[in-house]
Amino acid sequence: PHDRGGEFTSVRDGFSVSYDSGAVFRPLHFTVKKERESGRTIYTLEPHDVLLNGGIRVSLPVVADGNGTPGIYYRANRGWVLLNATPGSFPGKISGMLTTMLGEVAVLTDDTAPTVGLLRVRAPGGKPSFSFRYHDDLSGVDLEKSVVTIDDAVIIPEIDGEHRRVKYTGTQRLKKGRHLLKVVMRDLVGNESSVQRWFTVR
Repeated sequence: PHDRGGEFTSVRDGFSVSYDSGAVFRPLHFTVKKERESGRTIYTLEPHDVLLNGGIRVSLPVVADGNGTPGIYYRANRGWVLLNATPGSFPGKISGMLTTMLGEVAVLTDDTAPTVGLLRVRAPGGKPSFSFRYHDDLSGVDLEKSVVTIDDAVIIPEIDGEHRRVKYTGTQRLKKGRHLLKVVMRDLVGNESSVQRWFTVR
């Protein structure tokens, strides 16, 4: 119903859905299908083409395997998108909001840190410049918690999120000698990778 909240649960599967008043624009009749795909349990909520209003909360059971951080994901056009990786109030479950449309959801585990592509560093006229690409295969890079430093001083590069490219051109000359550029990339569930390069200002 569009004018009141509610909840239903599949006791056998541990799957549940809850919603507040105004979750949908009009009464919505939807189905849930469960299937296995590449070792994952996928829950498909249909129909896919109905626009939601306030959104529907989906809770899925979590099977702890000790490898990586589990999260609830929604399958979009470009692949899986993280909805939430914080355990809910019910033990053994994790919840996420479907805010736009219904679709496919699953609990996936991300145990792989982001990767940093070829890191190019130069210092023409003593002013540092660098560029690199980054990638994360599941939860996505957390740009707010990723850090770039030169000699432990934080710098703010330009980030092109659409093309996953980072670049920086310094405006101040560094002292002559060796300097250390360090890149620390973190994803949205806490996996971390770092790359460092020494460069020389002459």
